Formats: sequence, structure tokens, C-alpha cells
Amino acid sequence: MFSPNGVQVYTPDGSQEVSSIPPEKACHNTGTVDEPNLRCYWVDAISDGHKYVWATVSRGKDTVDVFHMDTGALIGSFGTCGSPRDLDYHPLREEIWVHCSDFSDMESSHMDVFSAGTPSAASQTRVMMHNNTEARSYGKLVIDETLGDMGFSTVYGQNYIYKINLAERVVEDSISIDNGNPKLSGVYEMVYSPKNQHLYLRSQVCCTCGFEGADTLECGRYGTTNITNE
Repeated sequence: MFSPNGVQVYTPDGSQEVSSIPPEKACHNTGTVDEPNLRCYWVDAISDGHKYVWATVSRGKDTVDVFHMDTGALIGSFGTCGSPRDLDYHPLREEIWVHCSDFSDMESSHMDVFSAGTPSAASQTRVMMHNNTEARSYGKLVIDETLGDMGFSTVYGQNYIYKINLAERVVEDSISIDNGNPKLSGVYEMVYSPKNQHLYLRSQVCCTCGFEGADTLECGRYGTTNITNE
């Protein structure tokens, strides 16, 4: 469990706490030595099922924290792309893929790849979805053993599925999903079924708001949003 209280490890049934790592040892200090400011914020966490648990730090640091799976002890914090968010683990390749969402520096918005067996090995991979001049590369990634050396990714607000060569770690193709709907603004959420080898995507749409006859009377924070019809 990742929380403002640090990291706690429980038995599978949740009945017993195995260990507890306090904020002083698990969280990042974004203040000073004299005036510490411990930020216990993580976005995503994933286990390799063998030794480590990986967690992306959401604020203050562009790092991935690696914890011991059994004790919860912090093994180390390793620098990665800007504003790291979603994590994916490829068991056959023993790789951790990090999808970042930095919007202040587009060059930092890409994907990094870490060796699951050697967390301390520096990541040299920068998988760029596009030229990073107009939009972040933030999106969702699908990797699976049934896909072989291929992975697929979305980018927030883009009408494409990006086909990634996992071996060469480059984008091989961008597949347009423009279906002629003028309200289609992009795709984001995506899941993969190894049973039928289909990708299922959730679209983003542009909608009007704030006046009588609009799609919705209330305007939200964002210009595009997910719409689920009842």
C-alpha cells in the first residue's frame, strides 16, 4: 500500500502487516534539510512477480522508485522521462516500460525502458511517439507475449494507434483511426485481449457546453473528455 504514511506490505489476505516503511525512508524530500517537505505521491505501481515493485513518483521528482517485493524496503530511485505515469511489465523480455506525460518540456515526454532484473542500469531508451512539438507523448501502452516484438500505444488527443518495435524500440507505424466522426478528438484508454488478439479503444470527443441546446450544460475543466452514452 502506497500512501501518505509511506509504504506498507501486507499478507495476501490483508489480515497482517508484514512491514511498514515510514515516509522518511520511502518518500522524496522536495524541501531542504532544515525544512523538509516529504511528498508521498505515486501514480502507478507494478511488480515483476519475482523481486521488485516499481512505482512512478508523481510530484517533485522525475523518478521511478524500486522497492523490495517482500520487505517494502526502498532499493533506489532512478531518473526517467518527465512526469512519469503508467508502468507496464513485459515478463518475457523482463522489461519495465515507463510512459511519461511532461507538458512543460515536450522533449521529456516519451517512453523509457528499464531492465527488470537490473534496476540500477541506466535507461538509455527514449521512445518518441511523434515529433513532440505539438502534443505530449502521454498515452496508454499495450504489450503482451502474444504480440511478439510488437507493442501498441495511444497518445492523448491523437487519432492514431502507434505500432512500436520493442526490439529496436522505435515507432514503426502510426495507424489512423479516423472514422469520419467530426467530434472524434482522439483515443486514450486501450486494452488488449490475447484471446481474440483485438485492441479495444475508448475515444475522446469534442462536445459543446455552457448553453441551451449544447451537448452538456456544464463546462468541465478540459476541452475534450470521455463521453459515455446512456
